[in-house]
Amino acid sequence: CSQLARCSVRLPPSWGSIAWRTPCGPFIFCLQTDDIAAEDVFGVRCQVVTLRPRLVLTNASKCDIELRLSENRVMRLAAGQSLEAHWNAKGGEQDGLATELRFRPLLSEPCPWSGTVVCSDASAGSTPLALLGGGTVGPSL
Repeated sequence: CSQLARCSVRLPPSWGSIAWRTPCGPFIFCLQTDDIAAEDVFGVRCQVVTLRPRLVLTNASKCDIELRLSENRVMRLAAGQSLEAHWNAKGGEQDGLATELRFRPLLSEPCPWSGTVVCSDASAGSTPLALLGGGTVGPSL
């Protein structure tokens, strides 16, 4: 998307989240703010703001994986690939910060979908998951 998007927001002191509807679609970002030493910027008080994706998915397996995000969007995640996942924020600014997904390996014989995986602040960090498929050890996400 090549359109510009503007957002006015009061920045948190260190970390926060923002739901941002843009012409390119909805995004939910983590905001990280860090102070810059005044002597490094000619005595001016400054902060660096870094927009980080709210959810990054990595397929560490040798086969492709199909993902079904909330809103019933289906995406393919190739073996060894990572991608950012964005979703529509529901309700107010803070109401849509969690989402759910299901996944399954794309094998010659169809596999069932996994159980629901909740993606929220409570499950933040790196969470490896695995599926068995076709009688062999399945891929991990």
